[in-house]
Amino acid sequence: MLPCTTIPTHGCGQMRVSQGVPARAPIMRMSSQKLRQPNAGRNRLSSILVVGAGGNFRPYRPGPKGPRGRRPNQPNSNRKNPINEEIRVPEVRLLDKDKSMLGVVKRNEALLQAKAQGVDLVLISSTADPPLCRLVDYSKFKYEQEKEQREARKKQRAARIDTKELKMRPATDVHDYQVRLRKAVAEIAKGNHIKAVVTFRGREMAFKDQGKDLLNRFIGDLGETVVVERGMRMEGRNMSVIVKPNK
Repeated sequence: MLPCTTIPTHGCGQMRVSQGVPARAPIMRMSSQKLRQPNAGRNRLSSILVVGAGGNFRPYRPGPKGPRGRRPNQPNSNRKNPINEEIRVPEVRLLDKDKSMLGVVKRNEALLQAKAQGVDLVLISSTADPPLCRLVDYSKFKYEQEKEQREARKKQRAARIDTKELKMRPATDVHDYQVRLRKAVAEIAKGNHIKAVVTFRGREMAFKDQGKDLLNRFIGDLGETVVVERGMRMEGRNMSVIVKPNK
């Protein structure tokens, strides 16, 4: 067995180097207690020794990192719209700050124009040929995009049609029926559809005619404000009809 030399590694255990073995292939032995410490990850990395070609030992220390773990001056590849040096194309179709067309220019020339105006060169569409870019402040560009998305969601909510369900029983009394009728009138005024459902329980399945008469009465009380979108249908123990506003 070859003789060994033990070298301390600053709290990370010991390292044995055989005297007959090249220094570039050392035998490492680290303390198992140090490895089991939950918060020792960073400190352990800073204590690992790296063996050089000449047998010299130097500690490994991670380099500085910028925000979100990126190195300084490293482009943010996760950005939806690349800007400035992140744009990797030889030429672009350029838009001015007021969205007027400036034509096709070299990327470096577009970067010089952006720098001269104190704005950013933002990639708008990467699928165009050549890619479409715009001279605009990136924070202002993001604000405009978020504003457009909010307006689009607002229009979608306004154009969405909901179907409100109103449940009744064959023996629903007059007061409960009037409450549901007023609710239906209010929803029809909002432009929503109404699904009137009559639920049968137990022996009530033998009185389906009462449920049918109740739904016909319901449609008649709503009058000319509605039209039948889907006729009466039996679904298990439920009889239903759907009406919509008469526009």
